[in-house]
Amino acid sequence: MRTLILLLLAASAAVAHDLELRVQAARPAVVVYATYGTTEPTTDADVSVFAPGAPSSPYQTGFTDLHGAFAFVPAEAGAWRVVIDDGYGHRAEQEIAVDWDKADEPSAGGGRSPLDKAILGVSVIFGITGLLLWRSRSGGGAS
Repeated sequence: MRTLILLLLAASAAVAHDLELRVQAARPAVVVYATYGTTEPTTDADVSVFAPGAPSSPYQTGFTDLHGAFAFVPAEAGAWRVVIDDGYGHRAEQEIAVDWDKADEPSAGGGRSPLDKAILGVSVIFGITGLLLWRSRSGGGAS
């Protein structure tokens, strides 16, 4: 009985440290989160991203951050492959289907929306007004 309990505890500990990947697409980037089990981030793990049609030559390499995250911007639609290896025997691989339309991607110019510009303008006006009122109250004029 004691041996059975020890085996079950060892098995649950091994499962808790499986390397799992979660993908979040946030145009124009793809963010991959690596965790041990579902909670502990896999930090500083090696990452290799492979483009469609190029299975042996990495498109991009790097490391996961403190949150277990790694982001890349796919250059084309297709099946992208991500491989994450922590160097301690934990490795995960996932294929990510990217099929964004070019029309959906933000333009290279970026820029602010009209609402963002309006909010920024009003904020600047309030800021300048506040500074002028504060200066007039404190007698901050030149002597």
